[in-house]
Amino acid sequence: MNGFNGWLLGLSQGFQYNDASGTSLCTTTIASGAYASSAAGHIFSRIYLPWYWSEALQVTQDSIAIFGNVLNNCQTNKFINAITTLISVEGVTTLTGRVGGAFVNDFPAVF
Repeated sequence: MNGFNGWLLGLSQGFQYNDASGTSLCTTTIASGAYASSAAGHIFSRIYLPWYWSEALQVTQDSIAIFGNVLNNCQTNKFINAITTLISVEGVTTLTGRVGGAFVNDFPAVF
C-alpha cells in the first residue's frame, strides 16, 4: 500500500508494543479502514452515475462501522486524555522533562 494509507498503516504497526503477540485489533481495524477508503474514493468519484448510489450507501455504512471500531479497538479516549493534559502547565513540565531525558539518553544513540 502506498501513499497516505500506507503511511497510516505503518504508523499503527509501529505503535504496537509487542510484535510477538501478533497483529493488534487496532492495526487490523486501521488496515480495513485504509482499504475501505481506497474503495470509497473510487465509488464517490462516480457518484454522478445513479447505478453507483447503492454502492456509495454501502461504503458510507462501512465507513461509519469502521470508525466506530477504531474508537473502540484503538482506545482513542486514552489518547485524547493524554493530548489534552499537554495543554496545562503540568503537561508542559512533563513534556519538557521527557524531552530533556531523551536528549541525554536517546539522541546520542541516533547520531
